[in-house]
Amino acid sequence: MYKDFTGKKVTIVVSSRGDNLLEYVGTLQKENDNCILMSDVNISYLMLNFQKGFFGNNINQYKENLSQVLINKKYIISCNKD
Repeated sequence: MYKDFTGKKVTIVVSSRGDNLLEYVGTLQKENDNCILMSDVNISYLMLNFQKGFFGNNINQYKENLSQVLINKKYIISCNKD
């Protein structure tokens, strides 16, 4: 399913706890049956509860850079080539 994106920079949105999402931006390295491997990854934690944002919390409150990330495919909501 993601083989067309191998070696390309992609944005992947993954469901997290509650109404929140994680956005991974990086290079898709490899896909197997259950997961995908990405490198040079920037992660953003996206809050979908916008009421919290109105009271001072930042909607993109968490960011991190990692050299490699392994993502379970059953939690992926979307994958787009950048």
